[in-house]
Amino acid sequence: PAGYVRYQWFRRSGTSQEVLVYDGEVSSYTATAAGEYRVVVNDIQGKCPDLSCCPAIIEEDSIPAFTVLARSPTCVSNQPQANGTLTVMGLGMNVSGYRYALSEGSSFTVANPT
Repeated sequence: PAGYVRYQWFRRSGTSQEVLVYDGEVSSYTATAAGEYRVVVNDIQGKCPDLSCCPAIIEEDSIPAFTVLARSPTCVSNQPQANGTLTVMGLGMNVSGYRYALSEGSSFTVANPT
């Protein structure tokens, strides 16, 4: 919660010892590694002042090797038809956990495909 004086963020990775990763006045912390994170506010051990804090757990997962087969669209009078395809192979049977975006043109950003 915001509005307190001191925030201490701790990280534990696997069975390793807990390590202090932030100690200061800012009420948020951006984690950059996998592990279990917890916060201590105003030196109150075991719970936040308003009882809202729980450990946050970040897990790493690998992405399987995959291939993409592209099939160009056909043309009618120099006009490309909407029958080109990209086939992604090697992701396994359950592909619902993957997301993708396609963009036309020469630039792409995940936040704003163009």
